[in-house]
Amino acid sequence: MPRMRHQIRTQRFAMFLSFLSFGLLAIPATAKTVTVECEENTISNALKTLDPQANNTVRVIGTCKDAVGIYDFAELTIAGVASGGKNAVINSLNGNVIFWIVGSHVQIKNLTVNGGSWGVESLVFAGSAETPSRTRPSTAFNSTVPTPHLMGT
Repeated sequence: MPRMRHQIRTQRFAMFLSFLSFGLLAIPATAKTVTVECEENTISNALKTLDPQANNTVRVIGTCKDAVGIYDFAELTIAGVASGGKNAVINSLNGNVIFWIVGSHVQIKNLTVNGGSWGVESLVFAGSAETPSRTRPSTAFNSTVPTPHLMGT
């Protein structure tokens, strides 16, 4: 009889842990807003601190020099913030694309993108075909750049 009680307790405890673990998996990712002051940080470094599955906002202040890869973000906003009467600007780090967006939904607003072969390039995947979408450099942005998640290879 004591052995049977022990088995029942063990089974109940196992069920409790199962329910608890499923509940923890259901906790949604939380939204996060970070501010990048270009003299002190980069947008690329700020993205490393974010959960790509959450709704995230990166506020940009000043003039940045960066090449930003954005991969698999469910919802990301990059918003320029005017400071001292000047709009936020991002310049190309190496003459190449400034924003490279793959498998992400990104909104870029109030941000001037200068230089680079292309200011923003996003890659849309359909099966194994890749379709690039590009915008010219020296563009003031207030737009949304969606690219669906990879749907097969």
